Amino acid sequence: MDTELSTSVVIPTYNGSAKVARLLESLLRQTKAPGEVVVVVDGSTDGTAEALMPWRGLLPLQIVEQPNTGRAAARNAGVQRSAGELLIFFDDDVTLPPDCLQKHVAFHATREGLLTGNPQETPGPDKSDLQNYKGMLVKRWVEKYNPGLNRLSDNQVFFTGANCSVRRSVFDRLNGFDAALRDIEDQDFAQRAIDKGVPVWFDLFNTVEHHDEITCVRYIRRLREYATWHRVLAERYPLRTHRGARSAGWKRLVY
Repeated sequence: MDTELSTSVVIPTYNGSAKVARLLESLLRQTKAPGEVVVVVDGSTDGTAEALMPWRGLLPLQIVEQPNTGRAAARNAGVQRSAGELLIFFDDDVTLPPDCLQKHVAFHATREGLLTGNPQETPGPDKSDLQNYKGMLVKRWVEKYNPGLNRLSDNQVFFTGANCSVRRSVFDRLNGFDAALRDIEDQDFAQRAIDKGVPVWFDLFNTVEHHDEITCVRYIRRLREYATWHRVLAERYPLRTHRGARSAGWKRLVY
């Protein structure tokens, strides 16, 4: 396989001008510079596109504006405007350690499949009790995995679009994310990969920091939304036990 893959970082954002700036700042500090960065402004009303303009002089940045159609459609639009062989996706509310892109590139230089990383939330005195509780849940959830790479079994597949990567050839083979889904589009993407014999991997050491200013009201709403979309996933893949989807139940709290 190629050892030097051209990379495209794709970031969907909705009303995330402050959040995405924090992510772009962490992209500047990468040991492996991105070939291009495509930020898809998904119907934002907070001036995100204008706020991103100064970053064009600091990063190889494309800004794509479109009506609000959801994360899946936004990611697909970013891919269509990109050119890299390796597609790396981040949500707008994460920041990256300096070796994050390098880890994605190194994985795909020697393996095939989908790679998803570890979206950790570090507890701290400046965070609410709910945020610290979330961080504890995420830490406890990933402790069952081996250090480094874990190949996920067919019935224990999970996938988070907050930190993931895939070769463009595989992305095209899977027809991208399902734009009809407003949630669980990442999990659906991984399920379709398994159906086509594409392995899905989790790297415990490929971390990003998830910054979520969640409130109790948002948490309750998120639980209801997740339950609704999980039923959609179960209907799509009835032959699976969906232990993987349930084991990824931390996403109800994390995202």
